[in-house]
Amino acid sequence: MVDPAELKDLIEPKDLTGDLALISSVCGLDVAKAIVSGVSLYISDAALNPSRVRLAKKLSRKGWHSKRIAAYLGVSERWLRNQLGGAGNLDQLYLEGLGGEA
Repeated sequence: MVDPAELKDLIEPKDLTGDLALISSVCGLDVAKAIVSGVSLYISDAALNPSRVRLAKKLSRKGWHSKRIAAYLGVSERWLRNQLGGAGNLDQLYLEGLGGEA
């Protein structure tokens, strides 16, 4: 069986393709080598939540319904309502976007 450390030392940028080539170009060859040698990564997209909330509010004011917003953002309607403070808040944003009174 090949020793992963020995193989890792032989990796050159031209050897990497696909996702590993992308990781190497953005993060560096050492990071790509670390991943090849058995590092498992899970990158949460929770850091994007504040941006999702701002975009949801903007889309609601433009007249988008909650189902459409949730599908567009790739989140559940429940998550969306929780982030916006409940269904009433989402409805209020929607009505404001239509020029109605809330």
